[in-house]
Amino acid sequence: MRRNTCEEKTNGLKIDLNITKMVRYVCTAGVLIVAIIFGTKTYEKMLDQ
Repeated sequence: MRRNTCEEKTNGLKIDLNITKMVRYVCTAGVLIVAIIFGTKTYEKMLDQ
């Protein structure tokens, strides 16, 4: 018989990990970083002309 290795321990601390929210925020942050980099490079090229 297999034993459940993910037993809940009662120490008064509850951690709720919502993976979908974490992935959404990481993807949003990545898109914002790319947009900022692209925007600054485009702005520099526009000023050079």
